[in-house]
Order: sequence, then structure tokens, then C-alpha cells
Amino acid sequence: MQVYRQRLDRQRFENLLRIRSVLTPGQRTQLRARFVERGGRGGGRGGGPLGQP
Repeated sequence: MQVYRQRLDRQRFENLLRIRSVLTPGQRTQLRARFVERGGRGGGRGGGPLGQP
């Protein structure tokens, strides 16, 4: 189970890097603020990045 969790964490991190590569500096600031609001985790009620379905 731990191996799967590590893989998932790595995939989340890689996805975040891909997302950040296409954002403007202002959008990056907004993204960072949302992570802080959620306690540093991107998942929300929708289960996707930043709570999106």
C-alpha cells in the first residue's frame, strides 16, 4: 500500500509541475493561495486538483 501511495504522491507532484509550467505568475500566486487554504493539499471535495472533479 505504501508503494502505491508514494507513486500517487509522485504523480501529483509531477502534475503540479506541469500545471505550473503553463501558468502566469499571477495564476501561480492564486494556485499557491488555494493550496494554503486547503492545508497544503490540492485535493478537495471533488477529489481532483484544487477540488475540481
